[in-house]
Amino acid sequence: MPQSLILMSLRGLTLLTKFALTLFLTKFLSLAELGQYGLIVAGTMLYSTIAGLAILYSVSRDSVLASRRQICAHLLQYTKFLGFLFPITLLLGALAAPVVNAFSFTTSLIISALLFFEMVNQNAYGLLINIEQPFTANLLHFLRSSLWDFLYIALAYYYPDLRTIDVVLLFWLVASILTTLLLLYVFRTWPWEKSDLYQPFLPWLQSQFKACSAAYKEGIVRTIGDYSSPFIIGSFLSFEALGIYVYLTQATAALRNLILIGVVQLYRPMLINALKKSHTTVPKIIANKLKVVTLLGVAFSIIAYPSYLWLTDMLDKTDIMESYWLFIPILLAFIVSLRIIVIDTALYCYKRDDHLLKVSGISLIVNFICKGIGVSIFGLPGVVFADLISMAAMLYVRHHYIKDTYNRYTICAYEPQ
Repeated sequence: MPQSLILMSLRGLTLLTKFALTLFLTKFLSLAELGQYGLIVAGTMLYSTIAGLAILYSVSRDSVLASRRQICAHLLQYTKFLGFLFPITLLLGALAAPVVNAFSFTTSLIISALLFFEMVNQNAYGLLINIEQPFTANLLHFLRSSLWDFLYIALAYYYPDLRTIDVVLLFWLVASILTTLLLLYVFRTWPWEKSDLYQPFLPWLQSQFKACSAAYKEGIVRTIGDYSSPFIIGSFLSFEALGIYVYLTQATAALRNLILIGVVQLYRPMLINALKKSHTTVPKIIANKLKVVTLLGVAFSIIAYPSYLWLTDMLDKTDIMESYWLFIPILLAFIVSLRIIVIDTALYCYKRDDHLLKVSGISLIVNFICKGIGVSIFGLPGVVFADLISMAAMLYVRHHYIKDTYNRYTICAYEPQ
């Protein structure tokens, strides 16, 4: 419990600074620029899922029980993969610059580099969590996501010329690169020279991709579903409407991450270890976490609505105040999403990537149908309610899959060998 409190405090400070950045951008930048920032944030998640090929997915999951030498062997191969990926990413960014009119050539290169380094840090974060080093993982996350926010806000407050989206992205990129260097420093004591399981790069890449192909497909489908709203709003409505959406959802994103760090991430290795020892305790663990995240979600929502209203009124943004009522369905979707995260984590620990793929595929279809109808008829409110409806429907489906998974696992465990 003390570790959980420490992690929540550390991540809470990170989220507070990130939240302050959103308020600062909302106050001093246009809603269109805020929308562009939200689109780039969504792009980092989409790039990490697609370009990463889920190579570290199975490595991170198996790292809970693997030796440091085994992990080092995989990471050495992974660095070769990154060596190919980085120049390709920069080249695609340069080629995309003339096509994407919203960003200049220089900005496109900055975004390309940012996508790459954010992917590296996100993958390393998941690995550190699984090998039960949550403090190191969240400290690095704090350095990458919080310090540059504070520095930018302080400088941009006194120097108005810094209040542009290009400068924001540049600060973010420098922080991401520095965190990658610190990550190498953290790994310096690992037994790299004694790493085993060596094999040629291409056979290794093929075997890893084959092992996580279902997870890769599921990751793409899930990420597109989770982050489709910014792209849909930006494409069919406007960057201004996207700015309103980014502002309203930033609060729930911060709260979700806080609960994810303080509760869910500690629950993942606990669940994997429980499956190895006594699978009969797994339902109790899952039920307990579902209860905890639901109560936390309701409590945080009750506090968030009036508090965020007061902050929004202080920013003196009429467009946002007129749409503030949309924060209610956004908060409801936030509570539903917490339960979804707990169940998806359980399926991940059971290694039921097939179930995750099916659920994400169905969810994406339902999500796109709801959002297609919603945005064409109701605009921004249609997208918000589409998120809530599709999440609620898929939560019901997930409950069915986790029950089926447990029943099948129990039968297999008791079959005579």
